[in-house]
Amino acid sequence: MHKHVTRTSFIFTSFILKGLVFCAFVLSGGAKAEELVTDLSTSEVAIEANFSGEKILLFGAFDNTRKDNKYDVAIILRGPDQPVTVRRKSRIGGIWVNSHALKIDSVPAYYAISGSRPIAEIASPEELRRHGASLEHLPTSLRDDTAQPANREFIDGLIRNKMAQGLYQQNPNGVKIIGNRLFRSEIALPPGVPIGMYRADILLFSDGKIVSRQSNAIRVGIVGFEQFLHRWAHQLPILYGMTGVIVALISGWGAAIFFRRRI
Repeated sequence: MHKHVTRTSFIFTSFILKGLVFCAFVLSGGAKAEELVTDLSTSEVAIEANFSGEKILLFGAFDNTRKDNKYDVAIILRGPDQPVTVRRKSRIGGIWVNSHALKIDSVPAYYAISGSRPIAEIASPEELRRHGASLEHLPTSLRDDTAQPANREFIDGLIRNKMAQGLYQQNPNGVKIIGNRLFRSEIALPPGVPIGMYRADILLFSDGKIVSRQSNAIRVGIVGFEQFLHRWAHQLPILYGMTGVIVALISGWGAAIFFRRRI
């Protein structure tokens, strides 16, 4: 029942938000040529102990005065960047061991892209690579970029692992364009999503070229008692560990006395 009410409220809210965007767009006399007007359903996601994921609604409007042009919209939600070491296992003497590794200085911990149609059909590979607009052109920073083919194998492996965790997503028809002017998209944040600042990039394409771009920030953070524990664990790790050991010892001692008395 709770899930049904939540879903109904989300749909109702999305219609209200789209209506507000459309009204703002009309009352302002329309945007300038090929200008975007965008917004989010929320700018902050709170992670608590019972967090089971959340959907972010991204919506907006664009000017479509040039009727002879074909417009597409792509939305990228990414962040935060972090260093990663990707390892490859090889079978040596009948045992699987880590044989090779690639250190990536910076790669998005979360990356989701949705398009009004398949991303590869919207623009050329060069244009997509320039803006990091697809999993095939995932923005990464490497210290040693001399062995591209070998590096690509590690990056592809990283993408597969992230997709299996729901942290990397690519939805070829995730953006709905309504009336050749309004658009909307829903992107899911799964349980276990990394905390930090996220960036939503909305890209407007015309005949395969980006003609307008807007960015919005989203903060994903831990709240409540979980936030206190998270800060304690990272700022005072030794004291946090000692406290955990003491609590475990007291709990074990208390359980032993309780069951001894019952016997």
